[in-house]
Amino acid sequence: MGRESKSLLTGLGRYTVCGANIQIIGGVSGAPGKGKRIYYYECSYHHNRGPTVCSNDHKERMDAFDDAVLETELKRINCELDALIAVVVKGKPPPGGGRDRGPGDPD
Repeated sequence: MGRESKSLLTGLGRYTVCGANIQIIGGVSGAPGKGKRIYYYECSYHHNRGPTVCSNDHKERMDAFDDAVLETELKRINCELDALIAVVVKGKPPPGGGRDRGPGDPD
């Protein structure tokens, strides 16, 4: 088995601009010697190869982004469970199939 990742998205996601992997960078916020380590997701191509290879210089705080991803997935799972329960208990799916549609979902 491989080593367990300490982040949610590293190795799973890719940026649409260039296809590079998501990587983590860290920094320290606060007074010297008392600062808190803060991690960010960013494009590995931009960070390692520069803006001539990838123009995506966006960074996102890892903790906030992980929370948003987990919350979205939890809502999706709950909607799918609601639909399954409706089929089992009532014998028919709820209107709309029991799932909220979001951007990028097929019609």
